[in-house]
Amino acid sequence: MYYEASNRVDPLRTGVGILVAIVVIVGISYLYNALNAILPLLYACILVCLGYGILIALLAKGVVHFGKVRGKQIALGLTLLLGLVASFTQWVAFVTYIFSEEGRDLSSYLNAIPYFTSHPGDLMEGIGLINEGGTWTIGTSGMNVAGMPLAGIWLAELALLTAYPVWQVHQKVFSPYSEDQGKRYPRYVLTDNFKSIYTPGNAVAGFSERPVEYLKSIHLPGAYPISRVFIYYLAGEKDSYLSLYRIRLDEKGKEAASPIIEHLRISSREAKAILDAFPHEQDNLSDIL
Repeated sequence: MYYEASNRVDPLRTGVGILVAIVVIVGISYLYNALNAILPLLYACILVCLGYGILIALLAKGVVHFGKVRGKQIALGLTLLLGLVASFTQWVAFVTYIFSEEGRDLSSYLNAIPYFTSHPGDLMEGIGLINEGGTWTIGTSGMNVAGMPLAGIWLAELALLTAYPVWQVHQKVFSPYSEDQGKRYPRYVLTDNFKSIYTPGNAVAGFSERPVEYLKSIHLPGAYPISRVFIYYLAGEKDSYLSLYRIRLDEKGKEAASPIIEHLRISSREAKAILDAFPHEQDNLSDIL
């Protein structure tokens, strides 16, 4: 009744995507360390770290899309890998900056990556020395941050570079994939709004029996909360898919979405009839953003 991913990948495209993402991460880690070295406030460093975590999630989604990865567990594993690479390379940049005579020299950082990859013990030794001595103080108090407090900050940084991107990708719903045509289904969003649905069972029955008529019966709500409908339709496929989200306004007046139905299988004939009956737009970046 619902779409089931095959848990397959395109090995060549996935490998190329991972290599490109790693090259980007190597460059960003250098810039990330340079920014942290000049930012005076811990809060600013946290925001930079969060931004790096968001970038890792976007890179992972791009690899999943380009590599034709089908399966959430594989996507999460790829995301964790990129997060660990980011954590490793930013540590290489930091340790090189602290102990190398060339300081922030880019070539020293790039040369240090293969060295520390083959000599991880030396990297851990450098991290331990930094933890003992500390590298910055708190405000005007002059209190040096080292030992366990500094280790706690580093663990939080690790979480933002690994766990946060994994969570972001876990929340992402990727488009169904056509094994016959070797590509993902385009996603179309119906631009009209519909009444909010609170009984998914009835909605599933309505969409399974007469989807166009059911949508017409819940068409044009008066106000929030509303429902928004997404159609996954690919010409030449026997099956298409439908998703429905409840949309409400949060405290700031922004839309917040909650899934009610995810990737319900319908016939492509019915999907085409829905697209013909209601105005819609194609969402080309739905698998990345």
